[in-house]
Amino acid sequence: MQLLPTATSTDVQKQQPRVAVLPVGSFEQHGKYLPLITDTAIACVIAQEMAAAYPVHLLPPITISCSHEHAAFPGTVSISARTLYAVIDDIRASLARSGIHKLVIVNGHGGNYVLSNVVQEANVDGPAVSLFPLGLDWDRAREHGGLASDRHADMHAGEVETSILLHAAPELVREGYADADHDGGARPFLLMHGTGNYTESGVIGFPSLASAGKGKAILESLTGDFAEHLRALGEAAVPTTPDADGHIHNPVIDRLRTVDRSQASRRFGGTVLAWQLSRCSAPTTSPFPSLCRRLWNTVRCSRVPGWSSSSWTFSAIRQTRTSVI
Repeated sequence: MQLLPTATSTDVQKQQPRVAVLPVGSFEQHGKYLPLITDTAIACVIAQEMAAAYPVHLLPPITISCSHEHAAFPGTVSISARTLYAVIDDIRASLARSGIHKLVIVNGHGGNYVLSNVVQEANVDGPAVSLFPLGLDWDRAREHGGLASDRHADMHAGEVETSILLHAAPELVREGYADADHDGGARPFLLMHGTGNYTESGVIGFPSLASAGKGKAILESLTGDFAEHLRALGEAAVPTTPDADGHIHNPVIDRLRTVDRSQASRRFGGTVLAWQLSRCSAPTTSPFPSLCRRLWNTVRCSRVPGWSSSSWTFSAIRQTRTSVI
């Protein structure tokens, strides 16, 4: 699999993304059949799926993080929580200097508790950083994929992680997962005594239940849920699609580029929704506030050439009854 993004500076200039996606993995044991880079690989797979579906700037992964609970197992390497915090803080500052002020952290390692504090502090003055996937995102993905285990029982190197890699990077999965199931129990003192106190193999979960089909379904579910995180950041969640030449297009934005800037209309169920682009604040009053806000966020996200982002808005949406054409 390809862990690193291969976009050029020109690609980013053309796309003009407003949101960056940062995969955060780890370098820690995952039993005898999954590699030390498992969390990094999974974070990258998820982030790549999101970048393929939405107009975001994909960053290379942070490959070493807070894996101290696995320190008893050979090969595991960690950095401190304060170092991880500082690295992400520096990345955010660099992104801001380049005009990207929103960040989604795709976390592949459950032990990176400090990431919740990063997000908590970053959003004091308004939505700026999201952590993905959240527990609810994983629960929906498990349900969509038909997984038999739950998040607690299947904590490490189990059904979900093995399934994702069987689908996205089967070359990373070695033999032995079919008979490696282990129930780690309640684990009340995991952070005090470490993973080794609850498993000799390093596995806590049910990898024997894994399949590539489940992994594919998990990623499909996460791709859909990612849109909610973009919307929570105040950004448009409009998927992008490449053309035959590999150029990325957003169908909504492509249509908006062709309409008159002062007046536009669109047929909608026997009515015409007319809106006007003008210089004022974001829409707060409208017969169709939800639609108005989505359209405005879409335009604001796209940076349509020649339109000032500070002045884009839909000042009104008015419905005009017309004959069905």
